[in-house]
Amino acid sequence: MTDTKIAAKSNKLARGKKIAKKGGCYFFLAACAFIVLFPFYVAVVTSFKFPAEANNLDFTWWPTEFTFNGYKDVFTYRGGNTVEGPLILLGFLNTVWMILPRSLISTVLAGMAGYAYAKLRFRAKNGMFGFLMATMMVPGVITLIPSYLLFYHLGWLNTPLPVILPPLLGGTASVFFLRQYYMGVPSDMMDAASVDGLGYFGIYFRIMFPIAMPAFWAQFVLAFVGGYNEYLGPMLYLKNASLLTLQLALQQFSSSRQYTDPSAVMAAALCALVPTVALFIAAQKQFISGIVTSGLKL
Repeated sequence: MTDTKIAAKSNKLARGKKIAKKGGCYFFLAACAFIVLFPFYVAVVTSFKFPAEANNLDFTWWPTEFTFNGYKDVFTYRGGNTVEGPLILLGFLNTVWMILPRSLISTVLAGMAGYAYAKLRFRAKNGMFGFLMATMMVPGVITLIPSYLLFYHLGWLNTPLPVILPPLLGGTASVFFLRQYYMGVPSDMMDAASVDGLGYFGIYFRIMFPIAMPAFWAQFVLAFVGGYNEYLGPMLYLKNASLLTLQLALQQFSSSRQYTDPSAVMAAALCALVPTVALFIAAQKQFISGIVTSGLKL
């Protein structure tokens, strides 16, 4: 066998191994995608079924007859006539005006703290940062009763203040993430800006904040989704029907339909999922067109 034939055979084997490896990788990713997406498929299909078919133990992959009664029920449910308008819309609006400003402000303040821990020099910086990281080891349930007593004595119960104000200063995880991001930013930028006469706040808002925009978008999305899905805090502090958040509205709706109309419950869950999916799609564009740590655009 000539060298040319040996080389051709070797290249053919290498190409076959490469195709097989790539095919195995695609198969594994497809299997993972199926595992992740299958529950969503079940929810979507079930939301278009009639209650009798949805309650049937024999699962059907496709509705025998489509119906939008579940979605109609979601947007006509008023919670026993205790509130005006659909309960799910009231819960969504309450969630937005409670969580959106909180998420924006907490992300900016967490970025300022991360900037200080990463770039500024002050006494006990490492000790303070270590103590901050140690607070992540404390389960939130431990502070639940003291927090409830504190808000009770402050007269904040049945008001949105316990839901809005405590997380307003930023989460420890956000501070840590943004601090690590700022650690990768060259300090020469700060030195040049300082020579030009910028102070700490000027350097932060005119240089460091734009550079870390992708990280800020990521932390904002995480903060908003976390507040959007929060259930325990609003359940404890918001007893007024006009202050119900979306998760409380969903709980009230699902408890009234759980055993009689699971299709309506699935429809309510999907309606609640739409805003977070839309937010992720919008934020994804910012991730792509963001600014990297070197200050150069991708």
